[in-house]
Amino acid sequence: MSQRLVEMSRCSEEMDIAIAKLQQNFQDLRNNLEKAFLEQGRALLRFEAQWKDLKSGHTKELEQRGLQLQQRGISVPSIGIQHFPSANPNPTLWSNNTTARWSDTTTPLPPRDSTTKLFCDICKIFCDTKNVLDKHKMGKKHQTNLGKLKGKSITGQTSKKKAVHPPEEDLQTKKRRVIEGGAAPHTLRTCTICNVVSISATDFYNHLAGQRHRDAAAMVSNAAGTSSYGQLRIRN
Repeated sequence: MSQRLVEMSRCSEEMDIAIAKLQQNFQDLRNNLEKAFLEQGRALLRFEAQWKDLKSGHTKELEQRGLQLQQRGISVPSIGIQHFPSANPNPTLWSNNTTARWSDTTTPLPPRDSTTKLFCDICKIFCDTKNVLDKHKMGKKHQTNLGKLKGKSITGQTSKKKAVHPPEEDLQTKKRRVIEGGAAPHTLRTCTICNVVSISATDFYNHLAGQRHRDAAAMVSNAAGTSSYGQLRIRN
């Protein structure tokens, strides 16, 4: 009987030891899980901070590149809109002393929340629809600016041939700058009358339909006695 009690006592001690080990293992596992979660949380915070720094640096880089393109005369969309920039038809943005100065101000960028804006080359403003643009052209402000532009054209007739027909090297320089800005060479179009480089056929034909090109072509026609498009050469 006493031997049986001894065995039962020993079994009870072994069970107590096993239970204590299980409790210790459970506590160790809990501590390891808490430590792992804590490390993962810290890693996530570090990753979030690095991501913010990377995003901020990338945004600043895009802004700097956009500013460089604008300084070269290429209009760019707001950050986050992915499409190719369109060539700016305003010759005052190019470094060319022989180019006719059609305006004293640079062409403004369209509002960031706009989708498709119509631009008035004379007044340097954007209109939401063609109807608004037509009403603007009938207004007093547009007519006044148009009269001023025609007055400048008359006073500059003595040198208009030189202004309308820039040297070939100047157009090549512009093309090179546009290509350096990221445009594809095979899509470029140039207007020798207005000294304009366009990066696509759409931009080029929009330029041909604009008031500024028609005025320049009319000046060439009056000077040479040919049709309005007699002096136009389309180049790739």
